[in-house]
Amino acid sequence: MAVLSRRQFGALAAGAPLAGLVGASAATAGAHAGVLTALYDVSVGAYRMTAMLDGIAQLPRAAFFGEDADAIAAEMVAAAGEGETLPTPISAFLLQSDDRTILIDAGMGELDGLGPGFGRMAASLDVLGVSAADIDTVVLTHAHLDHLGGLISGAGAV
Repeated sequence: MAVLSRRQFGALAAGAPLAGLVGASAATAGAHAGVLTALYDVSVGAYRMTAMLDGIAQLPRAAFFGEDADAIAAEMVAAAGEGETLPTPISAFLLQSDDRTILIDAGMGELDGLGPGFGRMAASLDVLGVSAADIDTVVLTHAHLDHLGGLISGAGAV
């Protein structure tokens, strides 16, 4: 099993929505109910994996840590210039096979914590023709609000 550092995982996760651009069976971007959706898909074995952009967080330098603060600062400058924040895409993934529909992470949903422009998951699922009842399994990579917020609403569980 490969072991990834937090930085390697973050780089992989940030680039994952773009992975479907190479060899993708379909790429869709459009507006749905006034919300821009960004969807990229690729075949992974028996599954179709669709990356769904929920929003882009402007994360401050303090969100990135490690042993070498100068290296982190250099990476941020290389990625985003001299600014104090790094635009970081927050995505979820839908895995679909002939008999399974699996949602990996659920985005921010109705929660407000990372700024405006989040909560695109419901629109993305609508564009894909997937309802909550169609999802067999939900996998959370971890329990931050930007990964589980889309599972709850003011009225309870989605």
